[in-house]
Amino acid sequence: MFTPICSPLSKSEGTIISTISNNLKRKSLILAMDKMSLVANIITFLSFLFSILAWYKARQVHGFLEAEKTRQNKKIRVILRNGEKTIELPIEIRREELTRSEILGRIGMIPMNEKGKRFTIEYLNAPEFFQQINTLKDNYGEGILEIRCSPNELKQFKV
Repeated sequence: MFTPICSPLSKSEGTIISTISNNLKRKSLILAMDKMSLVANIITFLSFLFSILAWYKARQVHGFLEAEKTRQNKKIRVILRNGEKTIELPIEIRREELTRSEILGRIGMIPMNEKGKRFTIEYLNAPEFFQQINTLKDNYGEGILEIRCSPNELKQFKV
């Protein structure tokens, strides 16, 4: 037959052990919650830092976009020139709109001596013309696009 080594616990002893066990469980739960609270506080602090960084970067980007918008809205004057004789287009072109096709369209609006005839300007096909456009597009401030013309090329316009 089996004999127990120790005597069974009395009801009061069992209650004490049960209370101690419950207290240990509560303490471990409280410790776990403290650790989770610390982790949550760290995450909150890091989120705060990242939000400040994001706000700062957004301000930088906004400032850059405003400066670029202002730069793109600057006006470029277009002048057809042969020596001292010049024809300036009546409407300036915004830097944003400065393309070969836009320039040709604006020049095409100048009245011609021979109605219905298309203008011809050799310089518009030269590499220097394209370089001049690219330089003006990249620069800041106001600019002047000077298109060199021969005397005959200027005479085709009714000005």
